[in-house]
Amino acid sequence: MVVCTQNSTFINGALDSLTYTFAEELRNDLLPAVESKYSTYAKECTPRAFAQSRDHRAFAGLSRGAVTTLHSAFCACLDYFSYFGTFSSSRTPASYLKQTIQSEAFASLPIRYYYVASGVFDFGLPNQVKDYKALLSIDARVRDGENASFDTFPMRAHTMGNWHLALYNFYKKFFKSF
Repeated sequence: MVVCTQNSTFINGALDSLTYTFAEELRNDLLPAVESKYSTYAKECTPRAFAQSRDHRAFAGLSRGAVTTLHSAFCACLDYFSYFGTFSSSRTPASYLKQTIQSEAFASLPIRYYYVASGVFDFGLPNQVKDYKALLSIDARVRDGENASFDTFPMRAHTMGNWHLALYNFYKKFFKSF
């Protein structure tokens, strides 16, 4: 099991530590609660079964949820998820991405799809572009136009309408793979 711990190198006054520590709740509480109650691809409710069924699981978020997607799902639960979407926000140091997703536990796991979306007037767009380019440069598993894409919506900002478009497009990427 990999759990992100709080590290002052990556958590500063501008970053919410909960976006990192949510991974523990996701792994130990939420995923077992959901997958023990509903029919899923996991054959049983165990870490091994969650890992074996990761290609049938996606995680996406918007705004602070996008940050949480990167910090807690992508960087700390890559063994449980293989599809990721971040909409309208991102602020993850490239060094943290490299340290976590290229760790011994995660380095051999395929990343099936990574989808990023933002509006051209979204205040988070500059950081999203920076983080997306950093990820492409540090990990050969993520290839723009193949298993990764970045949509920028014209005349959109940090709004619900932008997120509806992003979620719709993410579903198309995710379900196309099945």
